[in-house]
Amino acid sequence: MLRSKSPELIYQEIWGHLCCHYAIRALMAATAEHSGHDPDRIAFVAALRIARDSVAKGDFPPVGTPEAELIRILVMNTLTRRLNPPRRLRPNPRVVKRKVLGVGGQTPSPPSLAPTRASTADVCADA
Repeated sequence: MLRSKSPELIYQEIWGHLCCHYAIRALMAATAEHSGHDPDRIAFVAALRIARDSVAKGDFPPVGTPEAELIRILVMNTLTRRLNPPRRLRPNPRVVKRKVLGVGGQTPSPPSLAPTRASTADVCADA
């Protein structure tokens, strides 16, 4: 839910949400690469909860320090303990289904671009 009142602040808040989503997905991708798992198996909700907890604690060591690397490894290990189950293979390929109308398997015709009713106006002029 957006809490901002002005259009400029709404724009800024949406960008903030997008940046957070991107950062969480980047963490998930790095975790998958580090652990050798399929990226689909890393749980987004688990990564979101870890991010929320770290923001609530407010302890952010500078990037490149041993503390930051330790936190990164601990987060990755936590995410790999909560893996989603492997995806099932599809029994059929993905296709776009088309509607079949009437008898004989006729496909629907595209909608016409003609107007559905006459566009006339009655003008009444009192003399």
